[in-house]
Amino acid sequence: MPMRPSILAAALASSLLLAARANAQEPTPAPSPAAEAPAPPVRLDRSKEDVSLGFDLRRFQDDFGLGGTLSSPILARWLRFTLGGGVAWYPHALDSSGNQTWDTFGHGRLVVEVGPTFQEGVPVRPYGFGGVSALYLPGTMSSQQFAIGGVGGFGMELAFMHGPLSGPVTYYMEIGGCGDGANATKLPTSPDIASGLLIGAGFRVYL
Repeated sequence: MPMRPSILAAALASSLLLAARANAQEPTPAPSPAAEAPAPPVRLDRSKEDVSLGFDLRRFQDDFGLGGTLSSPILARWLRFTLGGGVAWYPHALDSSGNQTWDTFGHGRLVVEVGPTFQEGVPVRPYGFGGVSALYLPGTMSSQQFAIGGVGGFGMELAFMHGPLSGPVTYYMEIGGCGDGANATKLPTSPDIASGLLIGAGFRVYL
C-alpha cells in the first residue's frame, strides 16, 4: 500500500517525459510566404503627343507606293513635322519587247501637319498637311533623275478606345494632291509620274 503513490508518481513522470520528447521532435512549421503584390494594370492612356514611327500605303494618281514615316512631337498642341518616304511603282512602263510592265522609283516628303491633339474620350483627330515632296527616277523611265514638287491635303487619325483610354497605336487616312513636274521621258508621250490625286492609309506607333 505505501508504494502506490510512488508508482503513480513514476507513471506520471514517464508520461510527462514522453510528451516533452514528442513535442521536441515535431518540425517547426515554416513561415508562410508573403503574399505577392498584384501586377499593375496595363496602361492604355498613352500620350499621342510624342515621337511616332509609322508605315503607310500610298497612291499617287495611277502609281502605287509604300513606305515609312517619322513624326516629331506635337508642338504647341497643334503642329508637328513628318518625314516620309519609300518605294513606288509606275504601272505603264515598257520593257525591251514593248510590253507594258511596272517600273520602280523612289519617293519622299517632308510635311507640316496642323490640327488639334486627341481630346479625352474622342477617337478621331482631324488635321491638314502640306510640304515638299521629291522623286528619284530610274534611267529606264526618265532622263530626269530627281524631281522636286509639293504635296498637301487632309487627314483623319483614329484611335481604338477602351472606355476613355487608348493604346499607343493609331491608324490614319489621307486624301489630297501631289505634283513633282516629273515625266517619263523615255516613254511615248512622256506621261506624268506621281502627279494628281493622292490617297494614303497607314498606322503610327507612339514611342
